[in-house]
Amino acid sequence: MLFQGADGLIAGANVLTRPAEEFDNDPSVEALWAMKALEHAEVYFNILCSVDPKLLKLTPHDDNIYKTFREEFPDLKVDILDEEGLKSFEAKQFSNMLLHLAEPWPSGLKLGYNPFHDVDEESSSDMLSKELDIDFDDEMYLEIEGETKWRPFCEKFKDVVEDYSFGTLLRLDHSGEYSEHNSILVTRIQFYAIELSRNREGLNDCIRSKFKPRKSSKNQ
Repeated sequence: MLFQGADGLIAGANVLTRPAEEFDNDPSVEALWAMKALEHAEVYFNILCSVDPKLLKLTPHDDNIYKTFREEFPDLKVDILDEEGLKSFEAKQFSNMLLHLAEPWPSGLKLGYNPFHDVDEESSSDMLSKELDIDFDDEMYLEIEGETKWRPFCEKFKDVVEDYSFGTLLRLDHSGEYSEHNSILVTRIQFYAIELSRNREGLNDCIRSKFKPRKSSKNQ
């Protein structure tokens, strides 16, 4: 299954809306998911480089996401996230696929979840190819500084935020760009919660003075 040119990209986007079980280890679909994660990161960081983060609206539900996040995680520091215990063998496999599509990043993106907790290697490899929309089960959410409340938080937005469980790249250090050593993969709702906090609490204010927007990798 190959997607080439503008028509191919449109077809690829439509394919991603179909049930994952239809694809049966199709590498083209895996690559589409990787491209989608990278493009989301690229667009978001370029926006941070261009506008006042406090003015950004990420979803129609920003106030609710931020309020709920700070009620449930009042003391969680979002400036520099702790990556210890966030890596998995399967996450590294997906990382390698991302890196083939991200030439500026030399190696080893760090992914911030373990979607294959207590799953054997053979079945987890099969799951990796079929579950790139990352619908997490128990104990599969990002844990930071010992917090274990992510699942109930995320599930509150299951029917509220579109694509709430999609895999999304997040920067470990708020002051840095997406890079080999500063990127993990989380659910979309976790990305929103942490980046909304960084934006509203002034942590992302430094980005505009440190970085300039990059030309889209699709145009290079």
